[in-house]
Amino acid sequence: MGRRPERAALAGRVGARWVAASDVEAGRFEPADAAVDATGDPAVWTRLPSLVRHGGEVLLFGGCAPGTSVAFDAERLHYAEISLIGAFHSTPAEAREAISLLASGRVDPTPLVAGRGRLSDLPRFLEAQARGEGVRYVVSADS
Repeated sequence: MGRRPERAALAGRVGARWVAASDVEAGRFEPADAAVDATGDPAVWTRLPSLVRHGGEVLLFGGCAPGTSVAFDAERLHYAEISLIGAFHSTPAEAREAISLLASGRVDPTPLVAGRGRLSDLPRFLEAQARGEGVRYVVSADS
């Protein structure tokens, strides 16, 4: 799957940036605080820890096929204290059902919401979740 200009533009509006593979290979990029995979490509998973700063976080969101194995540079993960975080997502049918339940009012998500804030509050919310505080936080983009 290649880069999609409309998605890259949307990601850029909320602070994300695109790093070309050639720039990574040549060392011409500023390491990020966090990197997110939405591809499920094992080659991308393997590369992401090299794109974050010391203490950075890598979110493995895209999912890999069952039985897929990925190798990481253990020295980099350990000494640079890089966190790998996996997040399971649902199928399109499950998402449609969830939206239907929420839209109909049959499910009230309010008890799950621990806080609301702007995109600038995200670090605080992530720290709270790391401490086990709250289930979900509502985040709106900063203007």
